[in-house]
Amino acid sequence: MSTIKLASLVMATGDPDEATTIAGQALGRARDLKSQRASEDIAELRRYAHRAKVQIPTPAANT
Repeated sequence: MSTIKLASLVMATGDPDEATTIAGQALGRARDLKSQRASEDIAELRRYAHRAKVQIPTPAANT
């Protein structure tokens, strides 16, 4: 989960391209997590991305 927080920090400090790369990796690892904290961290990341006018990738669910 700390990778999602890192992506949020990088997004908030002004490097949305790097943050998007980090976020893609982090969300790929976190896709199966069901915790409330994980959901909150991902929501925070998406808010920062929205402010930066970038789209965070949504990983496909495992089948």
